[in-house]
Amino acid sequence: MMKLPRTKEMLRLLLLIIITAPCCTYGQVSLSYLQNDKSMYAPGDTVKTTVTFSSAVTGAALYREYYHLSEMIFADSVTAISGAAYQVNWLPPATDYKGYLFKLILRINGIPSDTANIAIDVSSDWKRFPRYGFLSKYPVLTSTDAAAIIGNLSRHHINGIQYYDWQWKHHKPLRGEPGSIYSSWPNIANQTNYLSTIQKYIAACSSRNINSMAYNLLYGAYASAAADSVSDQWRIFSDVTHLQPDFHDLPSTWASDIYIMDPSNSNWVRYINKEMQKVFLGLNFNGWHIDQLGDRGTRYNFSGQAINMTAAFKSFTDSAKVILGVPLVFNAVTNYGQTNIAKAPVDFLYTEVWNPYNSYSDLVSLVNYNYSFSNKTKNSVLAAYVNKGISGTAGYFNPASVLFTNAVIFASGGSHIELGEHMLSHEYFPTNKLQMSADLKASMVRYYDFLTAYENILRDDLNPYAVDISSPTHPVTTWPPQQGRLWAYPRAKGKNLIVQVINFKSATTMYWQDNTAIQAVPALLENIQFRIPVAKTVSKVWYASPDNDLIVPQNIAYTADTDGVTVTLPKLKYWSTIVVEFEGDLTGSAEKTEPRLQKNNLLQNYPNPFNAATEIRYSISADGDVSVKIFDMLGNEAATLLDAGQSAGEHTLTFDSAKLSAGVYFCVLKTSDYCKTNKMVLLK
Repeated sequence: MMKLPRTKEMLRLLLLIIITAPCCTYGQVSLSYLQNDKSMYAPGDTVKTTVTFSSAVTGAALYREYYHLSEMIFADSVTAISGAAYQVNWLPPATDYKGYLFKLILRINGIPSDTANIAIDVSSDWKRFPRYGFLSKYPVLTSTDAAAIIGNLSRHHINGIQYYDWQWKHHKPLRGEPGSIYSSWPNIANQTNYLSTIQKYIAACSSRNINSMAYNLLYGAYASAAADSVSDQWRIFSDVTHLQPDFHDLPSTWASDIYIMDPSNSNWVRYINKEMQKVFLGLNFNGWHIDQLGDRGTRYNFSGQAINMTAAFKSFTDSAKVILGVPLVFNAVTNYGQTNIAKAPVDFLYTEVWNPYNSYSDLVSLVNYNYSFSNKTKNSVLAAYVNKGISGTAGYFNPASVLFTNAVIFASGGSHIELGEHMLSHEYFPTNKLQMSADLKASMVRYYDFLTAYENILRDDLNPYAVDISSPTHPVTTWPPQQGRLWAYPRAKGKNLIVQVINFKSATTMYWQDNTAIQAVPALLENIQFRIPVAKTVSKVWYASPDNDLIVPQNIAYTADTDGVTVTLPKLKYWSTIVVEFEGDLTGSAEKTEPRLQKNNLLQNYPNPFNAATEIRYSISADGDVSVKIFDMLGNEAATLLDAGQSAGEHTLTFDSAKLSAGVYFCVLKTSDYCKTNKMVLLK
């Protein structure tokens, strides 16, 4: 028998060893789950992360890397790991309001087996970076069941939860007294809420540093509220003779319609705050999520006086803060009253998004407008119900609809209330006919990891930065987002230019709600060049994306010259973030601009009817000539309030009717591409 050459013999033995060896191979054991013990950590707290393996390991090693933005700030290894799970601890820097990314590498017998990551938020308060979730049903649950639901929300770093419709009656939310609460009660939809379940949820949230917010309207009462010492004279009315009380019509199978009380009535304010005091004495809620029902038009008190509802929002919230002393969040339905709410003692700004804010650009504008309303002190959470049009039929969310909406909201500095026992698709939170696919669930974990890990370049005091970004191979727009183009949204912070890039190149719609679920999954783009004409010395360029399995930062190629920098983005599916770090501060290097609400609108004057002066509010979508005029019933011009060029945005004019007689008048707003008329009634 011919002898094999030594090299072939060695190869044969090596192959034999590989085929017959019983040791682990790459991918045989994986990191099936990572879970932090809290949703956010106070400075000085130790982060405890439980690592769960797909099967028990023996002699494994864990390699740990912790990042703040693009910098690895800590790394080590833990060896001789055995079992099905393991806890790793880390003490972050004591600096407040910082996001981190924890990357974990599993090695078995020295061979890489899997890699995973999870974000960490070190924040002493949720105000700075709110990530809001919800609960909507309170059946009998075990502590284990309640902990599992809250644990899932904590995995997404949710740091506050709105307990939707937890209460008994809106005007009397606690059934019983603080020391003797009933064990159960019907809510307004006649579903049974169980005290023990609410208590279990609150306890589970507390253990994970999640704020529990008790939902309730600021002005809701049942038809029978007089039996609970609520005077019918505290209501609001749609007529000056108090014959037509205002109410929100609900199905006949529910407990009651909701009658609207006057939030500027001192008796009502005292009453409802006293009832909410009982709530906080009896249950360990952290704060009050205050709801409203949007702009209901001109409404009157019992005496026939028009109510300044949006001013009442602020005065009511001011009183609630003084009386209750708890965190407050106030829903601005379609942003109604947000300018006043922003000045009230709320922890952040919350907008329930409805028509006319239908486009992706409107979502960005809402976040930016809210930020400006609060003098850049309060971030936003948007309640935006994706795929609402198909929410009445059992099925699945369109992943592209969800991920594009989240990409736009997160990239613009906001957050999205959507996660609870299920994902939201409807303003009635218990609606849950649409489900998430397994792939969408995995994407949502990455997106919330990204929102948290990179919170300091997404939501932390960024400034708009006007720069014309282009690409030699792809159409690009900086504002507004456009179908068929990449949207490159630049903002500046210190020496960093942060460019959010969202891929609308193959988008089938630019309407975020996507009621017919037609939004297309974008094609993956690779090695995209962008030209950024900022003439400053570049020190580093990096990128990260929630669409990658690992959202770790990666340095990327660039070339710089005297006129700017050209960068190459390795991958773009839905959303990637490019960060260009310059040696000099960017402040003042370019004109700062805010994305504007791309809507023309003339709002109803307030008050109306009026007997002296009235305010006329309107918005215009672009700079240009604007005319605001008043006409009488015969079409004669009675007054010209404005006939000149005006910048885009929201504006207010005061109309003084001293020289006019009583009667019906019409206010007409005209721009180059818009005209609207509102009727006004002058009483004298």
